[in-house]
Amino acid sequence: MKVEVVHEFPCPPDRFFDILESDELERAIVEHSTSKRELIEDRHEGDVRVRRWRITPSRELPGVIQKLIGAKSLAYEQVSRVDRANRRVDWRIEVAQAAGRADIGGVLHVVETPTGCRRTMIGHVEIRVPIVGGRVEKVLAEDVRKTYERSHRLISRLLDA
Repeated sequence: MKVEVVHEFPCPPDRFFDILESDELERAIVEHSTSKRELIEDRHEGDVRVRRWRITPSRELPGVIQKLIGAKSLAYEQVSRVDRANRRVDWRIEVAQAAGRADIGGVLHVVETPTGCRRTMIGHVEIRVPIVGGRVEKVLAEDVRKTYERSHRLISRLLDA
């Protein structure tokens, strides 16, 4: 299932990336999230910054998903590769309990506009489980969409500060 989210920001792309990689944004995400976030890796591969977070949501999964993975909640790792020079972020979600059955990730592009910049995220959520996979994809795709909507609000607040 494809997920696409587009947002405008009143700042140049370089300022957007400054905020995207800032401690202030990370604090705001933690403050406005019900999930526990732990940065477990932060390194550079040339000019690309690679960060990995372990995320543990506090809410329980829908019953269908609980049966599928045999757990009430689902911890996962989020990996992002920030390539400022190309104004691009590649991201993926790794779910140990669903290895080989879940493919979740995407690419975020930032382009300059006359009024600032535009962030376009094109992602995908694929759950390879008979019968329930499509329903799970819809739930997870909506979660991805909501996450980007929330980040738009948080980044916008930081731009106003």
